[in-house]
Amino acid sequence: MLKSIVNAAVNWINAGLPMICLKIVVYSCNPQQMSHEDEEILDQFNKLKVKWEDVRPKTEQPKIVYDLYLSYSNSDMQKVKEIEHLLKKEKTDIKIFSEHQELNKEQAWQTEMFDVMVTCARIVTMLSPQYLESRECLEQYNLAMCCNRRTSRSVLAPFYIETIPSMPSYMCIVQYFDVRIREEMLQNCKSFLQLITIDYTKIDNQVEDKDKEYDVFISYSHENSEKAMIVLKTLSTLNSHRIFYDRNELKAGTLWQEKLYESIDKSTCMVALLSPEYLQSAVCQEEYSLAITKHFQEGDFRLVPMCISNMEGIPQSYSKVHAVDARQDFEGTCLVVCNAINSFISMGFMNPDIFHIDQTTIDPDEILFKYREQYYQANYEKLIETREKLKTITTSATESKQENQRNEQQLESYHTDTGPNGNYQYDVGFSYGEANKKYAHFLHHVIEGRWPEVVTNFSLNKNDAAGFMESLEKSRMIITFLSSLKFLEVEELHLALFRHRGGTTGHEVIYPIQVVPPSMRPTYLKLIPCNVACYDLHWKDTIVKAQKSGQTLFDQAVLDASTDLIATGTGISSEIKLALSMAADDIISLIKHSSSVTKKATLLNIVEVKQFIEDKEQSQLGDVELDKILKSIPSDSKERVVERMKRLKLDQKLNMATIKMQAVLALSSRNNPESSESNKWKGQSKSCVIL
Repeated sequence: MLKSIVNAAVNWINAGLPMICLKIVVYSCNPQQMSHEDEEILDQFNKLKVKWEDVRPKTEQPKIVYDLYLSYSNSDMQKVKEIEHLLKKEKTDIKIFSEHQELNKEQAWQTEMFDVMVTCARIVTMLSPQYLESRECLEQYNLAMCCNRRTSRSVLAPFYIETIPSMPSYMCIVQYFDVRIREEMLQNCKSFLQLITIDYTKIDNQVEDKDKEYDVFISYSHENSEKAMIVLKTLSTLNSHRIFYDRNELKAGTLWQEKLYESIDKSTCMVALLSPEYLQSAVCQEEYSLAITKHFQEGDFRLVPMCISNMEGIPQSYSKVHAVDARQDFEGTCLVVCNAINSFISMGFMNPDIFHIDQTTIDPDEILFKYREQYYQANYEKLIETREKLKTITTSATESKQENQRNEQQLESYHTDTGPNGNYQYDVGFSYGEANKKYAHFLHHVIEGRWPEVVTNFSLNKNDAAGFMESLEKSRMIITFLSSLKFLEVEELHLALFRHRGGTTGHEVIYPIQVVPPSMRPTYLKLIPCNVACYDLHWKDTIVKAQKSGQTLFDQAVLDASTDLIATGTGISSEIKLALSMAADDIISLIKHSSSVTKKATLLNIVEVKQFIEDKEQSQLGDVELDKILKSIPSDSKERVVERMKRLKLDQKLNMATIKMQAVLALSSRNNPESSESNKWKGQSKSCVIL
């Protein structure tokens, strides 16, 4: 068993699994005195260590022998043969390895499979319900993912051959060729063959062009594909621009979400075709949110929205950049817009009729800090202020028993809720890299200390990439650390974003945490809604304030987690402890009081956030004056004031501060007609609608 474990681990490392160190723990009844069996195990490990210690992962790329490796279930043989026939008909000299390789059950590492796969230009996985039921097929898919990480090109090329009722998220985030419809099968096979006409022997040791840039990114709903194609053709005829059009640029085997975000980051201009379908698409909303952030942050990026169909009303966050009206004569307007874009890209000239020229700049870092600060003030400070009070609260035996029964019933519902692919196995799934391991370790212990019944994936082996991804698939909530992301953590992040966007789970899926400030690129990491950033100043300010007042901020769960962390030889600052402590409260609250969540974008619209913050600040200013007036109202009238405020809040059209003032004035004028504070606000509220 030990030999199989070590050999398999070394081979997975050589295959591209990002594992640095392998540690094996042998449990013994008497650790102080080694038994004869323990000595034999240690001796065998030392021999294996000598064998593998000086072996380093191969850096050279293997010679390409086959164009394709076909991975499929025997149950799908008929359709596989049909696809193979089409491929050979279109490309007579194509070399395909289509033998069905069986698992060697005596080996933990499938040497024969991997040795063939690395000699193939592309690995085609025929996705179907039968494929997911086959252990051999899933092993081949995981090996193909390793080949993707090891080589400098996209090796994996999934073919979607039969509808899967509930496809795993880790497969959904990888771009595939859809060949389910027979009429489209030939065209998609032709498109795929264009990808393998390159002479791979010349690029085996080359790195993909990571700095590739696009002149124009076309953002559209697939319901408006015909008009998007007109934009593409018009731009292409004017000049040889580098254009991102998803159906041309999203290659099979790539993480399509990351490719979209990355391509906007590397574009000079984005054309957004606004329509009701566009505004309803979560992915389109994300593209727009990313583009509008760059539009107001960077001087060399421009967003050009085009309104292509009638809409009841464009949301305020979409009207900040004026849209070109293309509803009446789309083709004519498209030509004018494309000419303006051509002039901008070629000569830097911006036609004021097309480009929204505004000197306004928006600092997303500043806006998002205020967003988190408001969230902190509304939630965390209350927890901090009441923590000492909670320690003094005692519950009667009867109340305690009833509460325990309610908790048990609620806990049972957590573990029987149905996830995207069956019952949730974990309440919380952790996604983190080596750089964030100690923070994940600390947070896990705090959550466990406050919610002993919680089930997490923290104890799972992260080196088992496939198994760990599956655990995230079956987690109710996924905690992601957004700093220092490596390849595997990026995959895990996009799995969480995909599940969160899907909206089929009925609750929040992703809980992101920033430990250190994000870098300039990629921009999308800044826009993922994040309640906790450990570097925010309010954590340190709260600690200083608590030290001066003698307030205790950390409960026993935090103290125990700190002790456990010290035992591992690491530690974290008090500010980060406080941030993660509050995150633990937030996570537990979100899980236990989850509400229905519909499909929604996973990136914040910075204009929308800015408006939200300004409305909140204005409301808070109104609250100061409101407090003054409340003091002048007789105590027996305050209940009516509060009730009036509750009813008036239903009108979303009025500013919340004004609504509060109206409610107060309506009652305070009856009770105290001559109140100077009341008269002071009468003139300012005349223009408001009285409900």
